[in-house]
Amino acid sequence: MGHIFFQNIDRNYDKIKTILQNLLADTNKYAAILSEDCPEKLSPEVDQLLNSATASLTVYSSTLTDRKDENSFTRLISIINNNLCTANQYFELGNDKAASAIIKVQIINDGNPARTRQFYLANIYIKPKASPTDTKTLLQTIAKTVEYKTSRLVITGDVNVSSALWDPQNLDNCTKALKTKNKFYSDRTQRGTIIERFALRHNLEILPQTKRPTNTFIEPGIGENSNNVKGSLIDIALVGRKANRAWYAVKVGSADEGRSRQHLAIEVLASNKQQYGPKHKKVFRYRPQRILPYELMELKIKTSELRNNWKSCTRDTIIQRLERMTNLVIEAKKTPGDKGEGLSYETWGLA
Repeated sequence: MGHIFFQNIDRNYDKIKTILQNLLADTNKYAAILSEDCPEKLSPEVDQLLNSATASLTVYSSTLTDRKDENSFTRLISIINNNLCTANQYFELGNDKAASAIIKVQIINDGNPARTRQFYLANIYIKPKASPTDTKTLLQTIAKTVEYKTSRLVITGDVNVSSALWDPQNLDNCTKALKTKNKFYSDRTQRGTIIERFALRHNLEILPQTKRPTNTFIEPGIGENSNNVKGSLIDIALVGRKANRAWYAVKVGSADEGRSRQHLAIEVLASNKQQYGPKHKKVFRYRPQRILPYELMELKIKTSELRNNWKSCTRDTIIQRLERMTNLVIEAKKTPGDKGEGLSYETWGLA
């Protein structure tokens, strides 16, 4: 078994070069390397590295272009390590706004080399400007392509969504969507809901992190706010039940030196050879919006007036009430005293 490495490389040649060098330095570490938002053309150095390793690596590249605008494209690069697995089929799905590259692979069993296991590795990238319809269509196509064998499905990539399942800033995004009526925030939360329902329908689990959950995208401040590092948790890994026996958690890399805007590298960790199933050391699951009992009582008191006479409310009044209730929930989670039972904003360092 080998780990799976994935990262949005922001069309950076140097990141691809570094990833390939790490893979070639230890050919038994990664079964696959999946990169999103790759440059349209690779540098000569990267091409040379790929050509020199044709025997040990299988490289797949997908470039999806907008029919109306040739400058709008999405490129995914998927690299399979032939020492640890074998690629059988390759599928290219979606469009330039929501794209996926799926590889059907056979993983070599460490304990019994003669026995192999089949999985589907889906490298996915959903742009910030992708519509909810683009997202829903892509996910439906993925399920159909793998013949609904989602138990053996692994989805990794940059999804650019906000979800209550893993994103601690989801409530903030909901508030901004209601308050400003900004399409960016409303689409972001809608795409998150679509992914949540897809995961629930097909019994997919979001892999937990091996340390306290952290942002996977870093965006330092500019000028006077240069010390205020912003970020979001938008790079995730979803696995089916049988795939969860092979890969049990994700490990998020540290930020590069400097103050550049960047996605962090992520490893999907493979299970130990001797163990069957996800029986491993402690991992930290995403519980950023769990409402504790004392918070719930406080919220009931504060929202008592807002919960009455909804039938007589106009649309604008309903929106105002929802906005106020959302703000009260955020304030409750910002209140000190969360003794580790749930992950509050203080725990995440986002207060």
